[in-house]
Amino acid sequence: MGRFDCTDDEELEEEETDGYSDEGSPQRDDEKKLTGDVRADLEHILTSRNLDWNFAFAFQQAYPDAPNPVLRLADLGTIGLPVNAREAEAIKSRAVQAPFGMGERTVVDKTVRDTWEMDSKQVTFGSPRWDEFLQRAVQDVCKALNVNYKTNRPRCELHKLLLYETGSHFLPHVDTEKADGMFATMIIILPSEYTGGSAHLSHSGLSIEYDCSATCLDQTVVLAWYTDVKHEIKPVTSGYRLALSYNLIHTTQAPRPALALDPTISTRLSTVLATWQGAKGRRAPQKILYFLNHSYSHANFHAGALKGADAQKAAILASLAPQHEFALGLANVSCRLAGAADDEYGRGRGDVDFGEIQDSDITVEHFVDMAGNLLAPLLEFDEESETVPAELMDEIGRGPCEKENYEAYTGNEAGSLERWYRRSVLVIWPERNRAAMLHGGKAGFARAAAAVENSSSKKPSPAERTLIDVLLCHEYGDDAQVARLCAQAALKWKDVELWRKVVEHYAPKRGVDVLPIDMYLEAAKVLGFKHVKAAFERVLCADNRNTPRFNFLTAIEVWMSTRPPALRKKASKEVKPWLTIQRKVAVASLTKPDQSECTVLVSAARQLGGMEYLKDHMIPQLLSISDCSFLVKFARAIHEEASFEQPSKDELTRTLLATAIKRTTFYPPLELKDKSARYDMAQCCALAPSYAEACVQIGHIDLANTIFTHFTGIATSHPKRKLTVQGFAADAMLPLVTVVLQGEDTMSKCMNTPEFLELRRTTVKLCMDYLVTTSYAVRRELVRQLAEAIAPRDKSADLLISFVIPALKSTSWPDLQSRVVVDEFRRVAHRSSYPDDYKDHTLGRCLVTIADKYLKGVQLHDVDTIIAELTWGAGVNQKLAQRVLNRVFTAGPWASAHITGIFLPLVPKLRAWAVQSDQLDALAIPFQKIVGSWADTIFGPPPSLPGAQLTELDSLQRWTCTCTNCVRVRRFIDRDTSQSDYFRHTPAAETAHVVEEVKKYASHLVKCDTWNVMDPCRLRVDKSDTIRTYSVWNVNRYQGRQMLRDMSSDDQDLRRLLGDQYAKIATVLAAKPAVSAQPVVFPTAASVYKRRADEGYHFGPRKKRRR
Repeated sequence: MGRFDCTDDEELEEEETDGYSDEGSPQRDDEKKLTGDVRADLEHILTSRNLDWNFAFAFQQAYPDAPNPVLRLADLGTIGLPVNAREAEAIKSRAVQAPFGMGERTVVDKTVRDTWEMDSKQVTFGSPRWDEFLQRAVQDVCKALNVNYKTNRPRCELHKLLLYETGSHFLPHVDTEKADGMFATMIIILPSEYTGGSAHLSHSGLSIEYDCSATCLDQTVVLAWYTDVKHEIKPVTSGYRLALSYNLIHTTQAPRPALALDPTISTRLSTVLATWQGAKGRRAPQKILYFLNHSYSHANFHAGALKGADAQKAAILASLAPQHEFALGLANVSCRLAGAADDEYGRGRGDVDFGEIQDSDITVEHFVDMAGNLLAPLLEFDEESETVPAELMDEIGRGPCEKENYEAYTGNEAGSLERWYRRSVLVIWPERNRAAMLHGGKAGFARAAAAVENSSSKKPSPAERTLIDVLLCHEYGDDAQVARLCAQAALKWKDVELWRKVVEHYAPKRGVDVLPIDMYLEAAKVLGFKHVKAAFERVLCADNRNTPRFNFLTAIEVWMSTRPPALRKKASKEVKPWLTIQRKVAVASLTKPDQSECTVLVSAARQLGGMEYLKDHMIPQLLSISDCSFLVKFARAIHEEASFEQPSKDELTRTLLATAIKRTTFYPPLELKDKSARYDMAQCCALAPSYAEACVQIGHIDLANTIFTHFTGIATSHPKRKLTVQGFAADAMLPLVTVVLQGEDTMSKCMNTPEFLELRRTTVKLCMDYLVTTSYAVRRELVRQLAEAIAPRDKSADLLISFVIPALKSTSWPDLQSRVVVDEFRRVAHRSSYPDDYKDHTLGRCLVTIADKYLKGVQLHDVDTIIAELTWGAGVNQKLAQRVLNRVFTAGPWASAHITGIFLPLVPKLRAWAVQSDQLDALAIPFQKIVGSWADTIFGPPPSLPGAQLTELDSLQRWTCTCTNCVRVRRFIDRDTSQSDYFRHTPAAETAHVVEEVKKYASHLVKCDTWNVMDPCRLRVDKSDTIRTYSVWNVNRYQGRQMLRDMSSDDQDLRRLLGDQYAKIATVLAAKPAVSAQPVVFPTAASVYKRRADEGYHFGPRKKRRR
């Protein structure tokens, strides 16, 4: 293929204007001054309507399928192809040295032109296909040179046969018109074996080189150019080049074809490329995708496949690219548009189009260089700044689509339209952006990462260094992943500078987390500590977190200690002083510590000198930057460090705890109305217990007492804010008291101090007042803590007698709150010992009274509630269980729904409760009431049946068939209260079997009939009215027997529980139906239909079955 260049001697300088020519007339649009915006300027030039891009000044194409012309020369005969040395010498014997024109003269000068030629009269062709080939070649040439073949009807006239041997050449020249109407020269290079001899052509600042030597041995190549194109044939370096020179002659009255190239195009494009090379920011896009006029397939996708204006624009840009360090490529764009169709709600008759585009996606794929070599399967791009035209999606949508999916208007929604498009683009980019562009996007990042990871080279190549740079600047990769990958590559290549570059690139963002600690240690081992310590210092300096920095230094210290003895001694001299310096730097730059960092900081202090270093360097800094909770936990950590001396340890912990207590707001000011808006109440209330516990455990009980005194003082200093103070006692004081009382082992030292005793007494009084005056205050957690506070392990009943019992005696709470009070105080009622002379209510008695009142008012509407309250009442006092039973069974008579819905399900659960709590005798009266009510209300006397039906009922056990349908019919007769049963989708054979069995054993009990005459496989079984009455009675009898089994499976036990009711219920259940004289009557089909309709059944038209 050709290579384009811009010749320096033919460059044109563009005159800068302000939009007007010298004469004052407005400039053409394509002559306006460039803006400096690369994308806009390229769009302006490449899409200008005032510039004719449909030109080409030269043509070259190989024809592998060209016929052998059967070349015959005068006096020589047929010449074989490819031409060889013997035949070349024969041609020279009949040829002459080719002359050239100089002014008015024609001369021979081998320094200018060294070629052999034969006149066309000496040349003939024996192949009948040669003229057909010539016609095809001329058409291809005209198409490329933008010549209308039909209008101009060019004639192809053989001019000369030319033979080039080693050294043959022709210096730059322009062809003269050898015939009227000649507008172009066409050269056909016949199969020849040679090297060199390339053709150089130039016109209007553009140049192109055609080197055909590599392809001419086994195929024919055609070259062509306009007559005013300057061209040169370079020397042939070996072999022979045999060619036919033809004149292309215009033969009609139409204007003769001529080359019309605007000479300013290359200059303006050159200016844009130079501007782009030096631009920055959005004015310097990474690349530009220029929308081509034609679409090209992936196959054979290269510069030679471009057509018309596409080829010319690519040619001009390709000639300018090398001098500005740019490159070109080609790619295909796949686009999908979807949205609402503009189909006039289904009334449209023409082509449908988009009414609104609602979704779109676009991808650039099969990115190749101008030779067709694949560069990347996908290419990422910025739709806003990297396309020409700017609205690339709109431009694509204006053209034809490859595929369309249209769903028409449905009546509820507008039609939908989806289209797929494929277009081609020319890609232009500065060479400096090649790596970043080829590895753009997620796919590009993955390719670059894989290339670096899989590299087997011992030293990084320039391309691999470029890939590292791409990865470091990539926006899609995870920083940690990229850092590990690049650092690992640097270690593999043992490249210190590259390793430093990777670490220092990410240090500002990730600190010591740039790499895992083992990779730092590997770097120290592979590259040497002295080479990497500067990077270590960089990541430490960039990281302001305390724990990661100290852990980093500790890991290096451990690594040093585990090195082989010979290396350990050397490393120790270099690493130990460095570690000491870095630890001191870290201590001097501590940030506000987290509570989890206490151990790390204590360890650092121990390594830097112990208590003295801690006292002189660390504590002053921590006191100024730490929150109070950290100070308390740090005091614990110091106290637990065994290597610290005790006197100094006590002094430091006291300082830390006293500072924390002084600075802490344990509870918002009581004067503040909306405390929750400015304070985290839960956090505030949790501070005092944890601080007090720390003070006692470390040994500073006096500091814990200051907290107790502080809280008591708050509670007693606001006598007019009773409710507020009570809330403070419940939220803050009570949790503090509870923590002390529950920590018997660790908190016993402060339980009996006057400060705590006063705090406890004040807390109990205020909390009981709170419960009494505010019902919503009765929360389970609060009552549980209060119960623990009033009943300590020392058995003292002082607080009970003084505050609790009077409050319980005088207060009435709603149901749920009453139960909470009873539950929580009942757990501690046994702990207190009352004085011998105490005669008033005990705590237990008060709780029974509250529980009794609660059980009198609680709603007992369902079985589970009854059992729950029964169990709870028995847990408080056995007499309360009887109170619940009395409430449930005192009222009466009961409706049948109550008996079947409440009493019968209650029976088994009552017995289970009674057995578990040893209260079975308490159920005698309830069970008797249940049995009596059921017998009187639910279960009546047995029905009277016709004799035939009684006979079949007594002998029904002879019907022994166990098939599903027969078992179902027997159960329907005996235990189903419905009038009819419907057998749907039953096979005909099974239906017939059921009918026969019914006729044999139960013809007077039930009647079989088809449910739908259209489907004989359906069966309906109907009871007579008397049998239906019997079924209802029999089902109730089964229910009664189950009730007795639920009460007891032991007959003697049942007799004891039911008393006189036992004989009554046994007699009722043993009764049998009597004989009546009434006939057997079955329901009619009409009555069945009516009953089903009354029950809400819909008899709709029968649906057709799908085959």
